[in-house]
Amino acid sequence: MAERVPWQDLTRLAPHEILAEIVLPLPWLLLAWSLAAQGWSALALLAMAPFFTTALRLTHDTFHRNLGLERRAGDLLLFALSLLLGGALHAIEYTHLRHHRDSLGADDIEGRMARYGFWAALVRSPLYPLLIHVETLRRGSTRQRRWVRRELVAVALVQALIWSSGDTALQTLSLALLLANALVPMIGIWSVHRDCDSGHARSSRRGWLLRLSFNMLYHDEHHAYPGVPARRLPQLVQRIDAQRTDAVPDVLDFRLRRRPGTRAAGLLVLALLLAGCEPRSAAQAQIDVCALVLGAIDTTELPIAIAAPAHDTLAGSCLLRSDADAQRHAQVQVHLYTGAAARLHEGSLERTWRIALAEARSNYGSDGGTLALRRTRAGSVFGFERGGGGQILLQGRGLILEIGARGMERDDAFVMAERIWRALQR
Repeated sequence: MAERVPWQDLTRLAPHEILAEIVLPLPWLLLAWSLAAQGWSALALLAMAPFFTTALRLTHDTFHRNLGLERRAGDLLLFALSLLLGGALHAIEYTHLRHHRDSLGADDIEGRMARYGFWAALVRSPLYPLLIHVETLRRGSTRQRRWVRRELVAVALVQALIWSSGDTALQTLSLALLLANALVPMIGIWSVHRDCDSGHARSSRRGWLLRLSFNMLYHDEHHAYPGVPARRLPQLVQRIDAQRTDAVPDVLDFRLRRRPGTRAAGLLVLALLLAGCEPRSAAQAQIDVCALVLGAIDTTELPIAIAAPAHDTLAGSCLLRSDADAQRHAQVQVHLYTGAAARLHEGSLERTWRIALAEARSNYGSDGGTLALRRTRAGSVFGFERGGGGQILLQGRGLILEIGARGMERDDAFVMAERIWRALQR
């Protein structure tokens, strides 16, 4: 059939088509980020699916040099996509091209997934990205190993910035990509190669599935004609189907094999993967802030004797003082704000932060300085001159902690703030 079906005219893309392929994932990424920033995490996770798929499509065409880019430009594009997808794509390029040279053969690390049943493959799926990286660092060329090391360092730096920023929207997207990377071997390898002979793969003619996969499930045709870009695969398939006499092995045509051990393990892995993909929302439950504060303060080490108030505490705030006469004795007022609570009131943490800063500057002036604590960027400090009152504001990981104190020394207030912040992070 390869001799009968013309395909060479499908390999060239016009400049505007190349640009369209390169920018195809970006609208989905922006949509997912905007949804996550508004607190609509479930919708953001749904929007990450087409982003991940279109980014894989762009990555895949870059592997096969189907975009007409120079080698250096392709390397830089893979580097940028590595930062977005959370893995070293030059490592996957190495094992993927080996997969095409000897599909499902003894040396095909990528295709090895197809030898397992559903549950056994599901258990191994999260480890496959790690296996591919290790394989490339062991057996890849010097140039490939150099690119993989660069990408791994860059990805680690990006992830460190995301998880230290306190930006819950970015953290939601990062969790979605972690889940996608763990499951993509099941979709991109197992589903299209299971029960197939060497050199062959499953495909699909289901319109809805092809639209959801952005042509990525024309997989048997891709193996026969790897030089045809994903954009041109529907035209190629029309030409193939006009001459095809046999049925197309469908991606969704399978039955689960009953293997009790691997089935239970697969369900456990799936449950662990799904657990935690939704960020914790502190505003969904009543928060006993007084218990949090008292658990973080050792009153024997501080020069004040504070006690919990007799009345019931409210979620998000607590007042502690040593005497009913708040004007002459030590007093601590703590407020905790969360992103989830802000969204319930159609607000945002950024707006809350600006208001708190403005109030603190109004009360104590603007020359209080900053307080750097572990696991947060910085806290703003106001007041505390000569043992007077003051205010400390801390922001990070989707939280704002506001501590107002009276009758305390500056250093003691800092110790208290750090302990409360540590307890809150735990």
